Order: sequence, then C-alpha cells, then structure tokens
Amino acid sequence: MTINIDCPECDKTYRLPDSAAGKKFRCKECETAISVPLDDVEELDYADEDEPPVRRKPAAKKPKRKKSKPSSIWSTPLPWIGIGGGGFLALILLVAIVSAGRKIGSNTSVASTGQADALFPVAQVPVPSFPELTAPRILQPSGVRMWFVKLPPSSTPGHSMAFRVYLPPTDAPDRSLPCVLVAPAGSNLLVGNDMDADDYHAETLPYAEAGMAVIFYSLDGGLADLQNASNAQLKAGYTKFRAAHAGVVDGRNALEYVVAKLPQVDPKKIYTAGHSSAGTVSLLMAEHEPRLAGSIAYAPCTDVEARLADAVSNWTVRSLLPDLQNFLKQSSPKTHVSHIGCPVFVFHANDDSNVNVSESRDFVNRLKAAGKQVDFQTVPFGDHYDSMVKQGIPAAISWLKQQNSKSM
Repeated sequence: MTINIDCPECDKTYRLPDSAAGKKFRCKECETAISVPLDDVEELDYADEDEPPVRRKPAAKKPKRKKSKPSSIWSTPLPWIGIGGGGFLALILLVAIVSAGRKIGSNTSVASTGQADALFPVAQVPVPSFPELTAPRILQPSGVRMWFVKLPPSSTPGHSMAFRVYLPPTDAPDRSLPCVLVAPAGSNLLVGNDMDADDYHAETLPYAEAGMAVIFYSLDGGLADLQNASNAQLKAGYTKFRAAHAGVVDGRNALEYVVAKLPQVDPKKIYTAGHSSAGTVSLLMAEHEPRLAGSIAYAPCTDVEARLADAVSNWTVRSLLPDLQNFLKQSSPKTHVSHIGCPVFVFHANDDSNVNVSESRDFVNRLKAAGKQVDFQTVPFGDHYDSMVKQGIPAAISWLKQQNSKSM
C-alpha cells in the first residue's frame, strides 16, 4: 500500500509507505509541514488471485493550490500574512470581521518582556525537573541511540517541552562528548514549533553519527495546524512563544537537561544549531547563553522586525498579538549582536529563495565590526533546504571538529 500526497505549498508530489498515514513530514522543496491523512492510503485488493488487483480510489483530496514561490521564512505561512512582497491577503478582512464579533487582543496576562533592545529576562523563568532516560531506540544502520523525553503539562514557560536525545552507538567516558542543541525549523517567528515526526532525523542524526550528543527540542507555542488555526489558537501560540522568550527559554532548558542528565557531555563543548527560523533561535541563544561554546545558523532570519513589518503595520494583527512590535525587535538577533560571546558559524546558499543571502551577509558584517569571531560560508546553489542538508551540515561538522580541537 502506498500514499500519494502533494505539498499544498509547492505541489511537489510524494509517494510514501502506508506507515506514514497519520504522521507529519516536511517538504524538501519548501519546508512546508505536511500532515498525511489516514484516508489517503491507496490499497490493492488481491481477493481473487486470477484477477488483476483492483485499485481502491482514496478519498477525494482538496484541490491543489496555485503554485507560488515561497518567500517567507515559515514553512506554513500564517493565513493572514501574504506571500511575496509582504502584502496582506484578502483573508485579513475575515480576521477583522471575526475579531469584531468577539473580544480579542489586549487582555493577555503576559508580563512585558522589558525594553525592546534589552535581552530577554530568561533567568526569571525557573528550570523544570527532568526525568531519567529509559530504554533507547536504535537507529539503523548507524546504531545511534535515541530517546524521547516528554515533560508533564505545565503553565510555566518551557516546562511542557519534548526532547529527542541522540547518543553515539557506544557509551563514552564522562565529560568526553561535544553536544549540539537543535530546535525544529518551520516556525513563522510568531509562534513556536513542535518537534518533527519521529522518523525525521536529517537535521540531527549527522551530528550523532559524527560522534556527538544531540538534543532536539520543541519550542513553546507550536500549533498542530497553523494554516487553519483560529484567532484564539494563533493568539495562544503567540502568547506561549512570547512567554518562552522566542524559544530562548526552551533552548536554555535543553542545555540544562544536558548538564543535569548527560554526564558523558563536556559542559564546555555545548553548541546550538538550527536552520531557517531555528537558525534565528540558535543566534538568540548565542546572545543570551554564556555557557555555549558556539552557535551554528543555516539561512537564518536575523532581522525579524523587518521580516514581519507588515504584521506590525496592520491594526488587526496588533490587536490579536499584543506588544508585537517590541517582541519582534527583541527577538531579532540583529538587535543583540554586541552580546554574542561565542564563535558563530553562518551558512547560506546564494540562490536561497526564502531568506536572501544578503541578510546573513549583513549580519556577519555586523559581527565582524563588533569584533566577534564568525565564519561565513556560502554555496552557489541548493536553495533554502537542500543546501543546508547536503552542504551546510557537513561544513558545520568540520567547523565543530575544529572548535573542539582548539579547546583540547
């Protein structure tokens, strides 16, 4: 049995095994998060061996969208923010109409994050308690061990996170392994993101196969179906993401988990890495967390304020998402360049159709002007996603090995 499914954003067609039914995966072309319906399995009926198999037609699919070139950093764009040129879709009018029928906006009970050009007050958010690891899952053919950790529900930011823990196949001595903290890509920079499906390891497994520990962690405020989210769901996701300080609290908790539960990791060799919106989180971590040994960012958005300027300029969006302008400035890595205290590796493809390479080049120039240690690598081709998987991660692993050798 197979499943044929098209990406709703770029129309790329995938042929998946029936085991993918009910799961989510990310499009390799545009990074859209795709949910595989349970009723899309295409079955073959072999009831009569003398007759050819009868192909059962799957349930009718929704009509394809008109193909468009992705130009926003998120994999699933907010339904009320336009694609291309930053124009708002006509659906913004629907939001305004719905908003008029129910009170939305300024009564959210979230403490102010302070001055927009100040660092997030991460230390004010307590660190959660962490469970012990149980039996691992063995990933073949590498033999890398993987654990899944889920914290119990809580209203405290960062206290309901999920982790995937990767360790090399064999046990290592205490304080011997470098570690990479990886957040999930695909956020729209206004809400958080849950972890990818348990069979997606393209952005994590290579580090473990290179002999490192890896923590893949969720970001508060993730929405199961961002594209069809209601106003209340959008507001709730934004509220949680903002309370977790744009994911920095989640990254801090991932680091605290390593220190508390993984004695084989050298605490002086903990790095953060991320692609696209997760690259933004990686850079924010470098600005807020002095314990990091380095930060890796693949095609990151470094100026969130400019990226989402249209959202700020629209009164309906501002009423839905309180304190938006200050939050976007405070969550822009560009705002806090002077606070970076560790080496940084930035990777970008020149033909990136999602985040222009000039944004990374400008950010790197700011780092150099501030006297920061930064390595900037570009490649001619590969666009937004493939360049990261095929060229960026191998280059970053080489960079990590160089950093680790310097600290020995």
